Amino acid sequence: MGSEGVGSYWPFATGQKINHANMLLKQIIETPRTNYTLVPNQHIGVWKVGFKPQLLMREYLTRRGVAKLRSDQFQPARCSLLGYELNYLTIEGSKIPSRFLKVYNQTEVGTEGYDAGAQMLEDFFRQELQKYLKGNLLQTGKRIIDACLSGASIDDYNKIVPNSYSYAFSNMEDYELNNSH
Repeated sequence: MGSEGVGSYWPFATGQKINHANMLLKQIIETPRTNYTLVPNQHIGVWKVGFKPQLLMREYLTRRGVAKLRSDQFQPARCSLLGYELNYLTIEGSKIPSRFLKVYNQTEVGTEGYDAGAQMLEDFFRQELQKYLKGNLLQTGKRIIDACLSGASIDDYNKIVPNSYSYAFSNMEDYELNNSH
């Protein structure tokens, strides 16, 4: 499944957001060998980039196949909601400048600007996620939301849904039974 973002997806899930959230989470849990990436479009920090990052990453990931990134290639992002950030990236022999991989390296943004933006993102998530804490949201989804609302670290998120192939459940129900807290 490909997506241009939740903004283009949710309008088609009218009145069914929790069901669709469950469906997406189930897909993530039941396909642990599938990698998911979050790639910005339009702007990276102060740079207007359009959809070029998505096109470059699509090409890069396609050529890599199932090869995993080395541990020195990435680190936890300053904002845990963003998962991990790349330390370096080379595509077709060209190094991508670190200012595109770590926005806080842009002199116009810096760590202060990045952290202010991260706070805005966290506030947005805290507001929006309240809508999902009702009804028939899967227990794992509730755990993810609770983690977000309590300012979870990347390690906290990885305990809920591991970022490796070390787990193998045939279905969401098995995962929920084995990971209820």
